[in-house]
Amino acid sequence: MALHEVEEALAAAQDLPEGDGKVAELERLVAHADAAEDLRLAFEARISLIEAYWNATDSWRLVPTFHWCLRTVDREPALFTAEDTERLLFLYGWAVSTATNTPRIPLADIDALLDDMERRFRAAGHSLRHVYTLRCFAVDMTRGEQQARPWFDRWRTAKRGRVGEPPGYDLNLQGALLAGWEDDTAAIPLLERVLAEGLLGGEPELPLSQLMLPYLRQGRLAEAGRAHVRTYSAQRGRAVRFHHVSDHLDFCALSGHLERGLDILVDVLPDLEKQPADDWTAMWVAASGALVCRLATDAGMGERSIAPPSDGHDPAAPGTVAALGDRLAATALAVAARFDERDGSDHNTVDVKRHLARQPLTEPFPLPGSASAAAGAEPGITSPGDGAQLDQLGPLTTEAITAVLDERGDSYRVEASGAVTGQWTSAFVQLERVGEDQTILHARVMASRTLTVDRLAEAYEFCNSWNRDTLLPKAYAHDTGDGTLILVGETNIDLAAGVSHRQLTLLVSAAIDVGGQFAAAAEQLP
Repeated sequence: MALHEVEEALAAAQDLPEGDGKVAELERLVAHADAAEDLRLAFEARISLIEAYWNATDSWRLVPTFHWCLRTVDREPALFTAEDTERLLFLYGWAVSTATNTPRIPLADIDALLDDMERRFRAAGHSLRHVYTLRCFAVDMTRGEQQARPWFDRWRTAKRGRVGEPPGYDLNLQGALLAGWEDDTAAIPLLERVLAEGLLGGEPELPLSQLMLPYLRQGRLAEAGRAHVRTYSAQRGRAVRFHHVSDHLDFCALSGHLERGLDILVDVLPDLEKQPADDWTAMWVAASGALVCRLATDAGMGERSIAPPSDGHDPAAPGTVAALGDRLAATALAVAARFDERDGSDHNTVDVKRHLARQPLTEPFPLPGSASAAAGAEPGITSPGDGAQLDQLGPLTTEAITAVLDERGDSYRVEASGAVTGQWTSAFVQLERVGEDQTILHARVMASRTLTVDRLAEAYEFCNSWNRDTLLPKAYAHDTGDGTLILVGETNIDLAAGVSHRQLTLLVSAAIDVGGQFAAAAEQLP
């Protein structure tokens, strides 16, 4: 393969969908770049491969590739720029995280990776805040909370640096760790601040999902329920959702919503049965799924058919809730034992066993979606008949739109015109029916960030850049006539053929998500 062909194929590979197919293509191109003995091209190909590994199964594979990049830059510094070195410093976070999340990489190698990271950050004059963040998480996972607490204090008090997590994500990580330690009095104010100040732009689901269990443990049941329904609805079907699903299963188990927990478990079983991105997440999803099954079995649902087994038995034979719970518990304990073997301790096995023995914290309580709650059914639980209704086409109505928002747990208002409006972080979103027969779903988002009219050229540049790089929404600048420019995004979807509840849920959630991203991008304007 000629050098220019490798370069062209590498550029084309950037547009491939994330997953194992993209990984395979980039691994092929790395081999060709190595055969051509072009270190610069081999480096660029491996950087792309690292990014692909991060979004694929067995993400720990990026660690040896990352080490190759480090060695090459150290050996041939004249071939690389300061930006290349800075990029590698940022990628240390990925390398440490993926190494910690699998028992395949020895603990000594993780410690050595962190030591080398700290040495390079010191040599470059960077703040050690990002190093302390990663050490805190690594020590928590390998040695436990008690030994991680001093690193947490160093992380919180170190000055912010150029390399590391943005401030909002940094605070959200702190809140997530505190919530995991069940230090709810410290976690809740921190995560509520991230949410209230819109520090994550268009991603309110991240702090909300971390608040769900602290709210539940503190008896703030309505808030816990809203957080669960909204975040599971938003994360469902997205690649990121698997990393949060154990929290949703725990919510269902500890709040007594066992039917809903089983429904979610069936929904995520295909992802669990495939090779997940990391062993740590798989261990806790299995443990939380086992907890739901055990409590459901205790409640008399153990013999209910739920899903075919995944252990090589006849796939046509349905499994029971009790049998699935046993398999998931065995899986979680087996992975915990592998982690403990790596760490030279038993703390993961102890934690998993303690988790499997948990009991509900409360009786079931109504979840958002008042109609189904009033009827005594749990929102989101589908029987075969319910599933057919979710996929049944119907006309686009204001009531259909608000039903989706109710199920998500969103706050909104219905205007006299019939338009449904709401504020999502820094985005004001309006959903309405337009067209002669009102069969077009019109989604309009207005960013909180405004510009003065003398910055019209900047507004045009922002909108043109957004429209060039992003499919939706279509962006433009609106002159209010009082010297202010409003940045607006609009999307129109023709639903003359009808729309099912499931389809409308995806469309409304997508409109809110991309609207939040648009508003967050506008917030970055000077």
